[in-house]
Amino acid sequence: MSNQIKNRWNYKTLDDLKQTLENMNLHIPFSDDYLTLSKPLIIDKKTIHNRIVYQPMECGDSSHDGSPTERTIDRYKKFAAGGAGIIWVEAVAVLPEARSNPGQLYLHKDNLPAFQKLVEQVQSESQKINKRDAYIVIQLTHTGRYSHPEGSSAPVIAQHKPYIETNMKPNENDIISDNELKYFEEIMGKASALSEKAGFDAVEVKCCHGYLVSEMLTAYERPGLYGGSFENRTRLITNCLKSAQANTTSSFTITSRMNLYDGCPHPWGFGAKDDNTPDMKETLMLVDIMHKNGVKLLNLTSGSPFHFYMTCPKDISPEHPLKGISRMLMLTKEIKNANKDMKIVSSAYSYLRQYSPMAAAGSIVEEFSDLVGFGRMPFAYPNVANDIIANKFDIKQTCVCCEHCGYPCRVRGNSN
Repeated sequence: MSNQIKNRWNYKTLDDLKQTLENMNLHIPFSDDYLTLSKPLIIDKKTIHNRIVYQPMECGDSSHDGSPTERTIDRYKKFAAGGAGIIWVEAVAVLPEARSNPGQLYLHKDNLPAFQKLVEQVQSESQKINKRDAYIVIQLTHTGRYSHPEGSSAPVIAQHKPYIETNMKPNENDIISDNELKYFEEIMGKASALSEKAGFDAVEVKCCHGYLVSEMLTAYERPGLYGGSFENRTRLITNCLKSAQANTTSSFTITSRMNLYDGCPHPWGFGAKDDNTPDMKETLMLVDIMHKNGVKLLNLTSGSPFHFYMTCPKDISPEHPLKGISRMLMLTKEIKNANKDMKIVSSAYSYLRQYSPMAAAGSIVEEFSDLVGFGRMPFAYPNVANDIIANKFDIKQTCVCCEHCGYPCRVRGNSN
């Protein structure tokens, strides 16, 4: 471990960490009741065997046609052995032009058997090690302005956003038309049907981190059916959810991962005021729309890996990481309090390292969320779910937030 990485972490004891939080007037829940993380949940008559989620983390190691490779399958087999209640499979494009890089997974009718193999291998490993099936979600996406399907930038945008268009400046031809958005809604339904045939337990319509569906929420200046009013700006996510439901059976779960708060001021960011402080009015309205459209499981996040890092080390973050973590958890609790019968997944634990299990347990005990998500941590520590629940967390295996897990898809896509 380099001195640079060591110096990013200054909390030798939990008391040190809690004192820092108190000095900053922040709150993160902590509990050592790890058994609370072992309690199962039932969604659409399927069992999620514990409260730990391995979050979707893109790796860019598919074959040219978007199929999972043996390297992809091996990664998910390690996650399956690790015992997470939910394995949330990384971003999978639904159109060739929607890929973030040439190695992003891409689901279509011609490679359905490859995705069936992925699910079968994951379930086989889960049965072998943990004597039960895993609950597997597939995240379907359009990468939008960050698309690099052949390795070079090929943005697809809702509208121009000068606030974030400092390096990459899309042209007018990059603005997606209303007809193309309607076609995308249809494709999302077809991809959801393929996802069910592949054996996944749920499909996610991705609505976070500045990708296309998420960006449409801030299309304030866009004309037509998909811009301007709140109803129009939420039309794409609403229609995609309806399309997914219309093309799958009632026992198949439709979910979303959505941004609470983009980290950009209004009108360039969702969930924010002009001064860039969070404003949950529209976020709560959108969650209510999702709820009314049958979404029972919702995965919450914030920010963007390109413009506003929410929980990264201090030397690459625009703010203290503890502020980002506390904000995300407090906003998640606000959503949970308003939606008691939805199952909510919270995020942002990996940076807390050896204290992340206590924060995860605390989030369940204090009812911030129903499930807790780890993104970076399982790369460094695939068995983290089993070890947390067994109170055997090994600090030597913890993620140190070196950011290397984000390199593969950035290199292949030349994204940033």
